[in-house]
Amino acid sequence: MNINRTLLYFENGLGLNAVHLAAEHGHTDILDKFLDINSTLADQHSLYLASKNGHLRSVLSLLKHGAKDTCVQCEDNFHWIANNTKRMQWHPCSNITDGTECDIALLTHYDEVDNVTFVLNDDERLIKCTTALEVAVQRGHTKIVSQLLSQTTHALYCREYGGRTPLLTAIKYNRSEILDIIVEKGGSFSDKCEHVFN
Repeated sequence: MNINRTLLYFENGLGLNAVHLAAEHGHTDILDKFLDINSTLADQHSLYLASKNGHLRSVLSLLKHGAKDTCVQCEDNFHWIANNTKRMQWHPCSNITDGTECDIALLTHYDEVDNVTFVLNDDERLIKCTTALEVAVQRGHTKIVSQLLSQTTHALYCREYGGRTPLLTAIKYNRSEILDIIVEKGGSFSDKCEHVFN
C-alpha cells in the first residue's frame, strides 16, 4: 500500500486518527493494513470505538495487534484538554435554522475569549470512564464481551462514572447472556455501585 505514512498520525477535528476511524466504522481490512505499518496505533480508544459500534472483526484485529482494555481513570478535570483551550461540545448558534441572527454574546461569555482556542474532542469515553468492555455490555454486543474477556479480565473490575462494574451494567440493561459470561469470568454479585466522586 503506497500511502504517506504520516497520514496515519494526522488527527481530525475530533482528535481521531485513521486507525480510530477505521475501527469506529468497522473497516477491518484497512485497519489491518494500518496496524501492519504500526501496531502501536492499536490503542484503547480504537478498541472502545470498535466495541461501541459492534465491529467484532475490528475488535479481534486490535486485540491481535496488542490493544488492551484497562480501566479509564475518572478524574474531576479534563486533563486531555490543552492549556489555553476550552472544550466546546457544540456551537451555540448551530441550531438556528429560521434565519434568526446568532447572539454573539453567547460566544463571548469567557472573559479571556481572545486568548482561548475552543476544541472539539471525541472524549465521551474519558468523561464517563468507559472501557471497551463496559460499552459492549451497554450495547449488548455479546460476542465482543466474550472476546474481550477471553484476552484479559482487567476491565471486569473497572467502574464507569456512575460507579458500576460491567456486571452491574449487565444487570441494569437486562443482558442475561452477558451476565452469565461475566460471572463465569469472575464477576461477583457482591459488587456494589460506588460513585466515583463521593
